[in-house]
Amino acid sequence: MGYIVMSAPLRKEAPEWFAPLSYGKDGEIAPDQLLRRGGRATMFETPAAANAAIRATLAKARADGDKWPDKYGIYLLTVEDAPSNYK
Repeated sequence: MGYIVMSAPLRKEAPEWFAPLSYGKDGEIAPDQLLRRGGRATMFETPAAANAAIRATLAKARADGDKWPDKYGIYLLTVEDAPSNYK
């Protein structure tokens, strides 16, 4: 089991979509931030580790003057292993 971070547009109603967030690699911008990166998600072992990454990403984005933190909600999801009866 692990935890991934997702984002979705802030709305009064339920979001229409959620996008996984991941750290950058291979020359991607802002490798130290959790951002949308083509469907890839970084998995964390604990909720505390995921929440620390969320806080660090939001602080860095706001310090850089990015506007997205005020437009998107951040959600923590639990990822479960496939059941043993999965074929």
